Amino acid sequence: MQIFNIPDNVINGVAAQIHTRTNKDYRIPVVGVPDNLETPQIFEIMPFAQIDSRDVRFFAVDGSRNSHTFYNGITLSFYQAGYVCFHQGKQLRMNESDDPVVFGKIFHGDRMLVLAEKDLNDIYDELLGLPPVSALLSFFEKGPEDVFPYSKDVLIRSTATLLGFCQEILEWACVYDIVQNAPYAPGDFILRDGTLRSLHIKQPFLVKLGHLLYTKNIRVVGVTKQSPITNQIRSK
Repeated sequence: MQIFNIPDNVINGVAAQIHTRTNKDYRIPVVGVPDNLETPQIFEIMPFAQIDSRDVRFFAVDGSRNSHTFYNGITLSFYQAGYVCFHQGKQLRMNESDDPVVFGKIFHGDRMLVLAEKDLNDIYDELLGLPPVSALLSFFEKGPEDVFPYSKDVLIRSTATLLGFCQEILEWACVYDIVQNAPYAPGDFILRDGTLRSLHIKQPFLVKLGHLLYTKNIRVVGVTKQSPITNQIRSK
């Protein structure tokens, strides 16, 4: 086996690009405008002990997806999303079961077997029929062709693409489900894993959902591993 040495100029060029992209000033305002819900809203960070002592609820929304293709061409796919709720350090039950472990509310589709494109088509249709997704689309007062930036034909071209779409749509449906069905109160928080923008829902509809949450005095926080906003705050 022949070993190649990577030239120093290539290594330095890659390192420079990483540094530039990591420290780039995106000129995102770090102080939100209260009357403009589309600007970042900054809140004071406090220790968990103080958070747990406050009389507010914290909902956390998250989802997952997975698929596996066997040697004979059969693919098993799965996606789900749900939320849990904590109040003063204790988890509240969000479902109607008596399970001693699972307190959260979970949604998922039942179609898992993929043998042909028709099965992907059925998974897409099933997603739109799930109660939280159907309720979200009713709130938007528009059909999928208006709400989603990508057509059905594009989304069902691969299992991975479709499952990613299903998970994210279901996560946003969980946010709306909290407002519709969960025991929330003004001042409560919803924590969502990911940014508050979406590649799968057009921005005007997320703004509409944001205004609804604003009228209910519910604060939505996007939890991300990296953010240009935090980078700017650290540099100031």
